[in-house]
Amino acid sequence: FEELDQILEKDPQLDEYGFVGDIEKFGASLPDGTHYDFVSEGFLLQNHKLAISFFIVCDLQRWSHDQYLKAKKLGVSSDLRRITRILLMINTDHYTALNTRKHFLQIEWNDENLSGELKLISLLLTKNPKSAELWAHRRWLVGYMSHRGIDDLQQRLFTEVAAADHAIRIYRRNYNAYLHLNWIATHFNTSEVTSKLEEVAISLSHASPSDNTALQLIRFLCLSPTINQRLIMSELHRNTDRLSHFPERESLWIHQRFLIEHTDSMERKPFKTLLDGELRRSLQHQESTIGNGYLLFILKML
Repeated sequence: FEELDQILEKDPQLDEYGFVGDIEKFGASLPDGTHYDFVSEGFLLQNHKLAISFFIVCDLQRWSHDQYLKAKKLGVSSDLRRITRILLMINTDHYTALNTRKHFLQIEWNDENLSGELKLISLLLTKNPKSAELWAHRRWLVGYMSHRGIDDLQQRLFTEVAAADHAIRIYRRNYNAYLHLNWIATHFNTSEVTSKLEEVAISLSHASPSDNTALQLIRFLCLSPTINQRLIMSELHRNTDRLSHFPERESLWIHQRFLIEHTDSMERKPFKTLLDGELRRSLQHQESTIGNGYLLFILKML
């Protein structure tokens, strides 16, 4: 416990951690001449990346839990912050530890504590980027920041968008990270934030065309807070290009139907031309179930 606590204190730039088997064997697998910032039986720190041995996790968790109960009973806030930090590194979904940290953040709210908490959550997300509890904790932090009226809220929101983007690129179809982006779009609907969200959503949809969660985010932005014809039309062109490369992807056909359905404010002539083009596209793929369903949809629209 003390070793891990000292590592966290001495390396504030620690940005990734994970569990490995035997530390000695893991170190031997690294290139010769690798410099270690810290190495022991249970830990190996190199270039702000931390490896923790599986063999100490059970004892570390048991000891930390016992210390947590003692500190909770005594109400020692400094000890609780240190202990909950390590409990969360072992179990990122430790809801009780997160609630304890919320309690002390509300009592001692300042920029230093806020930055430290966001940095800790970012570190924990490198181990479990799909953790529903960690993303909920980040939303609570952002919501509380907004309630307190901090000066650099927009820059903080950009940081949140970047954090979710990074987590999604680590693990595709990361529903909880997309939920975080949807929450930001719903509660902080400024032109700058919306523009940043559009940029990230479009980039993610290009990186993984079959990821329906990215397309769902784009559809959400198309209708938030009102119908955004500019985004719908630009996305229609992009998705048409995607379909030309991946005509077998059902998520793209569903997305195309949504975009067509929400172009009804266009003038009749260009809308008719657009549908005619879509009809030809459907006929090219009518041998598939997807193409047949889309063909019926286009015929109804015409």
